[in-house]
Amino acid sequence: MMSSPIKRITHQYKVSLIWIAALFISSLFLFASLLWESADTINQEDGKHVHSSIEEDIQRTRRLLLNNVRDYAIWDSAYDQWIRQQQPDRDWVVSNLGTGLYENLNVEWAAVVSQSQGIRFSAYQGKTHSTVMAQKLAPLTQALLRQGSDLLLLDNKVYAVASHPILKESDPLDAAGYGESFVFATPLNTAEQHELKAHIGYQDLHFSLQPPSSHAYYSLQDNQGKQLGYLNWQPMKPGNQFLLHLFPWILLLLTVLGITTGLLFHRLVKQGRHSLQEMQALANTRSDLEDQQKVVQNLRQRFQYQGSQQAFFHTLSLEATRLIKADITAVWLLDDSGHQLVCQTSNSSMTHEAFNLSEVQTCIELIQGQPVVELNMPGTDRPDPLPQQGMLKLFHEFGLHSALLTGVYQGGELQGVLTFCQYQPRQWSDSDKNAASALAGVTAQFAEAFQHHKAEENFYQATHFDQVTGLPQLAHIEDQFVQQESGEGYLLILRLHGLHLINEFHGVEAGDEVFRNLAQQCLAILEPLPQQKHLFRLPANRLGLLFEGSQSEAEHSVQLLIDLVSGTTWDYQRKNYTLSLQAGGAHYPSDGRSLEELQHKARLALQHIRNQADKPNTLSFYSLNVSRGLKARTQAIQALQRAIEREEFVLYFQPQYSPDKRIEGAEVLLRWQHPEKGLLGPGHFIALAEETELIVPMSRWILRQACQLLARLPITLSVNISVLQLRQAGFVREIQGLINELDFQPHQLVIEIVESMMADPGAARQLKALRQLGVQVALDDFGTGYSSLSYLQHFSVDEIKVDQCFIKALEEQDDSPLARTIIAMAHSLNCRVVVEGVENEAQLDFCHQHKADLIQGFFFAKPEPWEHFTARLEASHQNNCTANAH
Repeated sequence: MMSSPIKRITHQYKVSLIWIAALFISSLFLFASLLWESADTINQEDGKHVHSSIEEDIQRTRRLLLNNVRDYAIWDSAYDQWIRQQQPDRDWVVSNLGTGLYENLNVEWAAVVSQSQGIRFSAYQGKTHSTVMAQKLAPLTQALLRQGSDLLLLDNKVYAVASHPILKESDPLDAAGYGESFVFATPLNTAEQHELKAHIGYQDLHFSLQPPSSHAYYSLQDNQGKQLGYLNWQPMKPGNQFLLHLFPWILLLLTVLGITTGLLFHRLVKQGRHSLQEMQALANTRSDLEDQQKVVQNLRQRFQYQGSQQAFFHTLSLEATRLIKADITAVWLLDDSGHQLVCQTSNSSMTHEAFNLSEVQTCIELIQGQPVVELNMPGTDRPDPLPQQGMLKLFHEFGLHSALLTGVYQGGELQGVLTFCQYQPRQWSDSDKNAASALAGVTAQFAEAFQHHKAEENFYQATHFDQVTGLPQLAHIEDQFVQQESGEGYLLILRLHGLHLINEFHGVEAGDEVFRNLAQQCLAILEPLPQQKHLFRLPANRLGLLFEGSQSEAEHSVQLLIDLVSGTTWDYQRKNYTLSLQAGGAHYPSDGRSLEELQHKARLALQHIRNQADKPNTLSFYSLNVSRGLKARTQAIQALQRAIEREEFVLYFQPQYSPDKRIEGAEVLLRWQHPEKGLLGPGHFIALAEETELIVPMSRWILRQACQLLARLPITLSVNISVLQLRQAGFVREIQGLINELDFQPHQLVIEIVESMMADPGAARQLKALRQLGVQVALDDFGTGYSSLSYLQHFSVDEIKVDQCFIKALEEQDDSPLARTIIAMAHSLNCRVVVEGVENEAQLDFCHQHKADLIQGFFFAKPEPWEHFTARLEASHQNNCTANAH
């Protein structure tokens, strides 16, 4: 049944058809009227043309006749004959006014008229003595004497008459006393009619005294306006002839137009009916779209108020079931891994069903081939020949016979499937398919919105909370930090020491695990405290504590954390590590009212602890003394920079002896010749140089100085290298350049590293490249670090230096098992062994007993300048030469 708008449109359509037909008929009528009017205009123009032609010919005849009579009248011969002689010569009359005048000039009659005597002479059709004509002309004497041209009715004929006085040629303007005139006449209804017929093209032109009732005519009048007669003719009406000529073509055109119009009208009617049907379908579609929009609006509201993805999908399933009226509706989406298709929600027990992508590959290929897929299950009249696996097998197990599937796409990639199933066979309509596509779009839109929301939450979590410990980060604390005019509090920065060893020897994941455990224990310590506090994570191995309370309360809380960290043995992979905690704090509001300012002051307080040589304190609050200490540190850094620029450093050398007391080489040590404080050992500036990375240019200077000395003496020199320098990209190229420039043997240079460098992949590659150049690598202070022995299996060194702490054990006992083990292990790895810190005879005997390759310590020599070392080296060579001689 048609709706009211459709009925209204149908009525308007019929009215439009009537108007189209009326317009077509009106157009035909207007076209015929225009043709008829055009024909009538042509007829009128033709009549005007004929009238003007007749008028023109009559006027031409009168002018010609007047010219002829003037030629005869103004002639001395005529003057002599008619004026002077009074009686003209007969021969002259016959010759000039006879046959020649009639035949040559078409003058039908000519006369000489006198004012006193009347008609003196008349000639008719060339006959010079026509008394009959004279009698006829006698009543017209006065009219004939009027000079000029006129029309005259005589014997039912209209004549063109012209009259002129007879004058002398010598004085044509003097007509006084002459009463004689020539009169010529030519009939218009005889010869003139022939000329008119030829001129205007009407052969039926004739004269009548009465006006015709059905013919066209021209009225003949004399100069006084007297009606003389009429020239009549039957009009040709060229306009009508034009219409008659065009009539067959017009008839053909009208026929074609009529047929075309009829076909067009029929087509319009047919299309109109089809359009009405489409409009009805469109109205149905609009109604369906309105329902879909209501569903989408409802889903939007649920999305805004519910927030839960599962609740939203449940609402989607209910709304989809109501809209499409399917027995079972299900929403299937890919899981986070993208390998399984999981039923998120359904109005049946399908919920949480899952299939691997390989099990639903057939369905996916169908969906990717077309927007909406209609399937008939086995048991229907026309089942689709598809393999019964995965989702299709599930449908079959549920007893479903018909299904409608559509894909859920995000960014052009298939992310899920909507399924609408029926227990009975069903022919899915276009409206059902459109609704399914719309719901798939809504699902994709809101699924993407949920993903964005989840991504925003993850981003917020990542930017506001630490991923390792779960603690809030500084950004989260800034959001909650509120400046207050009353009350006091502290911001403390806690720096964890010792964790870098776990990171270096076991990897970052191991360090993260220990740090996570430590943070949880710190939270457990702080939670019972009554004061308001916020523990948060800072970059590197640091924590932050925002504490509201007095300084004593803050100190107590931090001391609890310090005792926890230092008093706990932190185990990882059956190895024990000791950690320590340092804290720097700033007071609110005296040290600052913004979190940024407080954090800056707390960092200064923490730095003050690190700058103390013996580091007796583990907690410090910002104060003027801290500020002064930092100022002194700044001055020290500036002094160290000047020392590098001015090369205020000197090299000292500690000899390395073989068991037979020969000097084989030396370790290069650095001293600072301070302009004010004198000679300073490395303990006064090396730590500061490493912290400020000034160690890099300093080490570069040491290397160049040592390599210059190697070019002068055939010994080996051991140079300690900072990890910062070793990480420099051009370090190996720098060594290669020194070898090429100074021309010494690469094996003369021994690069000393500490154990932790072996755990650094970048440093390990640099050292491997150095050994390929021929430079030797020594592992310094072996046994004091926490490196795994597995590093020595994968990374070869040339020399292992036994730390002096293992040799000092001989001062209290007769043996040092650790030193003995390290020496044996080094020999098993084909490494040269250097024992450091040998200061007495017992230690020397131990080295000889266990076959140490080189011995270094105060027992032989302390570090000394180059001049003293070279002198000692020369004396050693002389002693060896003397011993060899004996």
